[in-house]
Amino acid sequence: MGGYLFNKKGSKKCFCKTCGVVVIQEIAQIPDEVVAKMDEGSKKWYEGSKHLTPFNLRVLNDFDVKELKADHFDGYNFIQPRYVEP
Repeated sequence: MGGYLFNKKGSKKCFCKTCGVVVIQEIAQIPDEVVAKMDEGSKKWYEGSKHLTPFNLRVLNDFDVKELKADHFDGYNFIQPRYVEP
């Protein structure tokens, strides 16, 4: 597994070094004084996500993800400011 920090360094995506598929996402443990300095959108995302461990269920053998009830999240519009190409 390899990994890289994502977005505002609040999480690390861990991926397979052979095929590149993201397997799991680790939410960073950010000190309270750093969280206090975050913009409201980032703070809201972090507070709501720090207890989660997102995992790519599609990497499990014989598991049909189509049977799950999915909730969708519009991270592109929620996480501000949006990424701007340099």
